Amino acid sequence: MPFRILATFSYLLFVIKPGLLLGIEQQNAFEKIFFLLAALSFPLGRKVNPVVITLLGICLAMVLALGALTSFPDFSWLLLLGALNQILVIYLMIAAKPNSADCKLFLYLVPCLAPLCAGAGLFYHALGLYNTFPVEFNTGAARFSGTLNAAFLSGLSISGIFVGVRLLNIRRNSGVAFILLNLLILLAAGGRGALAVIVLVAPLTFLLSHRWDLRAKLTALGLGIPAAIAALPVVWVAIGARLQNSGLSGREGMWTYLLELSDKYPNFGVGFGHQYWIVPRSVYILFTSSAAHNDYLRLLVELGWFGVFAFYTLLIIAFVSAWNFISQRRDAAILITFAGYMLLSVSDNALSTSAYFLLPIAAVMTSGTEAKSVRRVRRVRKSRSQVVLPAGSLGTVRAQ
Repeated sequence: MPFRILATFSYLLFVIKPGLLLGIEQQNAFEKIFFLLAALSFPLGRKVNPVVITLLGICLAMVLALGALTSFPDFSWLLLLGALNQILVIYLMIAAKPNSADCKLFLYLVPCLAPLCAGAGLFYHALGLYNTFPVEFNTGAARFSGTLNAAFLSGLSISGIFVGVRLLNIRRNSGVAFILLNLLILLAAGGRGALAVIVLVAPLTFLLSHRWDLRAKLTALGLGIPAAIAALPVVWVAIGARLQNSGLSGREGMWTYLLELSDKYPNFGVGFGHQYWIVPRSVYILFTSSAAHNDYLRLLVELGWFGVFAFYTLLIIAFVSAWNFISQRRDAAILITFAGYMLLSVSDNALSTSAYFLLPIAAVMTSGTEAKSVRRVRRVRKSRSQVVLPAGSLGTVRAQ
């Protein structure tokens, strides 16, 4: 119960942003605290995966050791320790087996997050407290951002679409509504990378589900492919300008700087959590952001060559272990969404915000639906393979 209360409060605090209405400037600090408390409470009272906990310990030890070894003159233990929540939240949220109540919560909370963010953003915009239609500097086009920014809103939207597919897989009609609503918000936000990821994740989640037979999947493909082609003009109107004109949106300048900085500290990096705070003013003006927008380059700078490979190796093993531990390898969506998350890490700050790593966490939390569908299908197949003989016979025998 504490986990579900804390998780619900954390995500609602994150998307509704009451600090905008109350004039609280440091709401981000409260968000991080509550997300960390929710993550810490998740393993309590649940079956814990010792492999993930062990990998978490190894990852933390490595990050601290590299921090102790760095020669970067502006290294700060305060910055490093303050950024550890980015590691703790992800690992702890997959470190135990969710129960049916956890599954039900995430099935209906996650698809509502982007709509809530959008609605709250429009409300604050009407009050003059927040501009929810900021203009992108390199295209001159307005992107809908809700209460966050357009990229984070896109991240919430694809998680909502994914869980909508989960609901569809268990024959809940609300799944279709959630998919369409979150898709419209995604198009309004104009998230190119997020759109590319969900175009891969959503169909694979449906096609690899055990809930549908081959005929249903082929029927869905037969209807879905023409519908997707027919929708292409709408998609183009929504994000065509960004696809044509925005390019890398200035990322190339940031990435060049990060590679140069990595060459200066290739072995131990500059310290985990430091990249955002050490970007020079000239790069910030060019890119209008201090964030790397590529987590692989970010961690290359912060942890060095050994550290970045070790970090992602540990994370990959952790998710594979969670997939095996939670679903006994029945739920391919855990690996599919994690692969999508890794793709998002190429162009976005996927490690530092729950708007992005919500996608694989939602797959873990809702994995119980797939496990139940596997058991249900097996029971149906077993019952169909039996023939009940008339009364007075030998009983039930296997159909030949």
